[in-house]
Amino acid sequence: MTVISALFSKKGIAVATDSMLTALDHSGGNVYLEWQQAKIISVPKLNACISYWGFAGTLKKVPKPDQKAEWLWLTYDWLKKQSENPKYKTLEDFSKDIREGLDKEFNKLSFNKPTDKGIGLHIAGLEKIDGYIIPELFLVCNFTDPSYQKVESLGISRNTFHTIANVPATLDHNKKEFRIKVKEFLSKGGLISYNNGDPVMFNMVSSTISYGFQIATQRKVLKQINSVQDTIPIVKRPIEIISTIQKDFYKPDKRMVGGKIHDLCIDNYGNINSTSGDK
Repeated sequence: MTVISALFSKKGIAVATDSMLTALDHSGGNVYLEWQQAKIISVPKLNACISYWGFAGTLKKVPKPDQKAEWLWLTYDWLKKQSENPKYKTLEDFSKDIREGLDKEFNKLSFNKPTDKGIGLHIAGLEKIDGYIIPELFLVCNFTDPSYQKVESLGISRNTFHTIANVPATLDHNKKEFRIKVKEFLSKGGLISYNNGDPVMFNMVSSTISYGFQIATQRKVLKQINSVQDTIPIVKRPIEIISTIQKDFYKPDKRMVGGKIHDLCIDNYGNINSTSGDK
């Protein structure tokens, strides 16, 4: 599986992931691999990035601990190729193309059961609306419930207005009136956050960190957030803690979060930075 998180603020967008992979071996069984490579792919031409959880690829064979994995098909490589020179100029058209292309790729691959191809993508980036720069998160996903036990066809949705207004997600939220409301919400100091992969553990850890913020505020020792880079720990620390908990207390074959923790942020000018070297 993996855990991914994203935070939208008036400073920009910050995202983080671990690097655990859920792969299929040649017989169709699930294999969990602790990897080092990022599960975040930058899309500089669109001031955006993609992070993903769930299906990571199909193995030629299960590697031994000291062997490098050999892949028949790899989610990271496919997303990287689509992101290097996107043929569409808008984030929405690009996201729709990713959904359609991924659906075609899945139709070529063999899966023993529907949940084997369960996958979710956060496509986070900046859109220009009447001169305003406004962030958006497109969710491309085929999971149908929070337990990630049911899978249908790949869907796509806009999520920022849906989140702040607590209304069903729809692509119609691309209209100016909805996008401006998102801008106003963020401009007033609002935060929009997302996490997927293991929301129960993430929210437990995140709420504890939020409580720490409250204590720091009460004690008047909380430092000021001056840039989007300053928000990276908000998305990164919970994943680091979950990874450590699972490493310390989970059975080795039951871990779903681990490996190197990666991060990336995009400021409102489209500048991309990363403390983990993933620009």
